[in-house]
Amino acid sequence: MRYLKNIVLTFLILTSTNLLSQTSVNVDYLVVAGGGGGASGGGGAGGVLQGVNYTIPINTSITIVIGAGGAGGTGGACCDTFHNGENGQNSVFETITAIGGGGGGSYCHTNCTAGTGGGPGLTGGSGGGGSFDRPASAYAAGTADQGNRGGRSNLVSFGAGGGGGGAGSVGADAPAKHIGGDGGDGIQSSISGVATYYGGGGGGGVNQNCGGCNVANGGGSGGLGGGGNGSSIGPNALQMWSGQDNGTDGQPNTGGGGGGTDPESLDGHNGGSGIVIIKYPGVSLSIGGTISQVDGNTIHTFTSVGTYTFKYIPDLDTDSDGIGNMTDTDDDNDGTLDTEDAFPLDPTEHTDTDSDGIGNNADTDDDGDGFLDVDEIECFTDPLNNLSVP
Repeated sequence: MRYLKNIVLTFLILTSTNLLSQTSVNVDYLVVAGGGGGASGGGGAGGVLQGVNYTIPINTSITIVIGAGGAGGTGGACCDTFHNGENGQNSVFETITAIGGGGGGSYCHTNCTAGTGGGPGLTGGSGGGGSFDRPASAYAAGTADQGNRGGRSNLVSFGAGGGGGGAGSVGADAPAKHIGGDGGDGIQSSISGVATYYGGGGGGGVNQNCGGCNVANGGGSGGLGGGGNGSSIGPNALQMWSGQDNGTDGQPNTGGGGGGTDPESLDGHNGGSGIVIIKYPGVSLSIGGTISQVDGNTIHTFTSVGTYTFKYIPDLDTDSDGIGNMTDTDDDNDGTLDTEDAFPLDPTEHTDTDSDGIGNNADTDDDGDGFLDVDEIECFTDPLNNLSVP
């Protein structure tokens, strides 16, 4: 086991030494914008952009922006409560901008002193789904190479909301009376080391007046990639309700669109926030975000909404001891030499007995034999030997 760890560490050091001879680093990236909020129609997904071998010069500060999801709107049918879902915010990696998802459409048709209005979803990275009862509304467009259009309603009476567009496919039209359209699916990326979908559209909301009943499959399903589900609960007509809704928000850090709601509901759902992920070979030679190492690559992940900096700086000093990592024999200053340390950049870990990627300090089953360490200790078996079991 120690021999294999030494091989991996030698590979990382050789890769880093090669990087140090360069004046730039080439990175792969994923940029996902915030998803749009749902109203009657589901929110459109945030735009998704991916690329490889993007060049970043040495000691250059790169601006990273993580966009928030858009706030949910309302069904809006009555009493001047018409409010589309809000568009999600853009996410940025230097000159690369993913566009926020479009909000879902809302529509007022009863007791509207400010005038009737609404219907279409909003354009964005992917377009928002159109509102209930407006089958002639224009589809809300997505942004080229980032997303797709939203769906729309199918009937002028008891037609439900359309699904928000996804990064990988269009939002679905409402398929039948009362039933909301599904959100479009997102696209998959393995940049984090785990295959994950991003940019799913929100499902459209139901359209039924049944005193709070739950219509079977009434809300459209959120698209793969964090899209929120549309609500399937139908309140009474001619009054706006809060709390009679079972739709869901878009999932954080996916750019998923928020789920839609019933026309008589005030509870459209928020879009999910965006994310930026940057990957390059070798050990960490940059600052910014949450840093991890997977399969010989360093990954920087930015998840919190706001503005940040990524900077390529060869030869970091992880433990701030005045000795750069390339010459320091104990980068994290945990008392274990890098050549013996399964986690040379993590001062809280140094051993991984079962090679599962979780250090023994955090691992509850160090030897991977299926028995918790605390149970083995109580039974006087060896928690570091998978042949010694209770």
